Amino acid sequence: MQKRSSGWVIRLNRTFKRLRKELADAEKAKQEAEDGKKEVEAKLANAEADFVANFHNTEAYSNFSDYFARVGHQEVLTALRNDHPDFDANNLEARFPPPDAEGEEDS
Repeated sequence: MQKRSSGWVIRLNRTFKRLRKELADAEKAKQEAEDGKKEVEAKLANAEADFVANFHNTEAYSNFSDYFARVGHQEVLTALRNDHPDFDANNLEARFPPPDAEGEEDS
């Protein structure tokens, strides 16, 4: 009986050690994932702040009204193409070019 009991205890002890190691590995991986998430969130916040701070330096920006006119124009055409796939929006786009393209035609 003693040998049988001690073998069972040894196997149980090994199982507990393995489970403790797996738990420690899982906790380490969880901590690394949380750290990575915080790092990505911080980088995203910095990228957003940099974009906002430097928006006026981008090529797309000359002033807000021109920027939003271009964005609105593109959104309308995209929505038109998505909502009415049979409609040929190319003719409409040729007749009403985006605001930045109008300036290029005048030059």
